[in-house]
Amino acid sequence: MTGNCLLHATRSIWEIPRPSTRTSSVDDEPPPLIDDEEQREVPIFDITGRTTRQLMRPIARRGVVNEDDDEAVDRLRRREDAETSNWFEARSIPCPSQAAESALISRILKVPIGQRQTYAIPKIIHRFWTGGPMRPGAFRHLFDDGEIARRAGWRCYLWYSTTVEDAVDAILPQERRLLRQSQRDSLELAGYEIGFVEGLAPGERRGALQDVTEETVVKYAQVAAQAVVRYRNYDVVKYFSDFSRLLYLHALGGFHIDVDMRLGDMDLTATYHHNDLAGEVPLLGTLARDSSNVDVVRRLRALKTWRDRGSAPQEGYLEAVTFLANAAMMGAGMYNGLIATRAATQHVRLAIREFQVRANKMLKTGDLPTAMGLQPILLCGNGNGGRRDLAMCESVPPYVLRLDQVTDESDIGAGLKR
Repeated sequence: MTGNCLLHATRSIWEIPRPSTRTSSVDDEPPPLIDDEEQREVPIFDITGRTTRQLMRPIARRGVVNEDDDEAVDRLRRREDAETSNWFEARSIPCPSQAAESALISRILKVPIGQRQTYAIPKIIHRFWTGGPMRPGAFRHLFDDGEIARRAGWRCYLWYSTTVEDAVDAILPQERRLLRQSQRDSLELAGYEIGFVEGLAPGERRGALQDVTEETVVKYAQVAAQAVVRYRNYDVVKYFSDFSRLLYLHALGGFHIDVDMRLGDMDLTATYHHNDLAGEVPLLGTLARDSSNVDVVRRLRALKTWRDRGSAPQEGYLEAVTFLANAAMMGAGMYNGLIATRAATQHVRLAIREFQVRANKMLKTGDLPTAMGLQPILLCGNGNGGRRDLAMCESVPPYVLRLDQVTDESDIGAGLKR
């Protein structure tokens, strides 16, 4: 019932009738008498928000009157003001709520987004950072987000690897080690629980992964640590992070968010659920991962500006939401910077097993696979086929346009400088 109401409310936004361009007296009085020889119509054009390359269309037809007739001129001016005001009002809307926005995304993707109430996702936010201290900007973002989430009743975790840090500390200056510890102490005060991923396996939890032991986690962490110590290659640590996020999401459920993203305007009062009937498809929604996605960056910035202002141009808003909803759907097959799921799902379990298969083949090369290649398994489990297209749509979260994915610390933030 709620979804239908939201859908109806959102639909009404976009079905505002276009104002007529026929001239009429605003006070319902007959138009002024004008000599036929003097009467002609001159188009008035809308140039707001349009480039000079685009064809401008008239918003009204202006009747020319005898300028000596003050009463006629005043009546004409009032008529023009009313028509112009109506035209702009029909094209400017209050920014919809997050719920109404998700109803609009549902219409665009033709699947229910944020409308099912069956499989809830725990209110837990996970972050992963291991090695040296965080950059100052990323630390400030995590600290502020931790306080915001804690006040809203959420739990926050910051995960790291003892194996990686034991190895990295051999080459890390003492002041850097002290700064890292100081950052973690501060994040604990902000509400974070600090955990190490080696302690996630095997455990006695419901649905614990019996084929992932602590030795397995340590083995992969050692590969990442050796790459850092020997070659200063931190890419392998990123791949270990891909594996780690699957472990803690399987164990606890919740929301993994990369450290270069922020909660932004995400509604933390809401409880979020899986969009699919089985509760297996995770919510994803990473829109971009590098600075080549300039179109994504600009639209996200525009939506944020409009929300802060309280109103948005109707056509521009609809175009931005449509573009970004489709970008989130397409990105589900590639990006894993955002993952939200309930605990112990079959899809996450299968993705963890596939990572192990691929990693064990690569151990001799001193590398690890990227879990971004496991997105089809997260979406569909063992099956693909026609189901994958539907799962990509079902992976779009209702808060996708509310998260701040373009922080100063993010790679795609550089797109603003292009």
